[in-house]
Amino acid sequence: KEYTPSTWFFFHWIMYLLAATGIVLLLAGRGHYTVDVVIAYILVTRLWWGYHTMANCRLMFKTKGNVLRKVWWFRIFRYFEGNVPGVVPHRYSIPLPKKWKTYLYSKCCGKEKKDDMAIV
Repeated sequence: KEYTPSTWFFFHWIMYLLAATGIVLLLAGRGHYTVDVVIAYILVTRLWWGYHTMANCRLMFKTKGNVLRKVWWFRIFRYFEGNVPGVVPHRYSIPLPKKWKTYLYSKCCGKEKKDDMAIV
């Protein structure tokens, strides 16, 4: 819910159902054991949460006593996340050309919108 507005609850439920369906079909296809899928789920979710926790904690980049500074990938992480001034604001937009966005907005909402169709 961090990457889409919280009012899109129907979209969130569709994504949860698609993810669950994918896991069930992966297991039903007998391509993977259940243990493989469970370990992959745990590993990916922990990596995702850890990365985003580190990216949102600006103190990590400034502290000299940071334990993670000794890890080989910390310089790469700092390179990719170092120029972000703080928490990225929740501003969403559809990745389409402006003409298409204006057309779609006029069709669904009945009027034209001049800006980037951003949802704040």
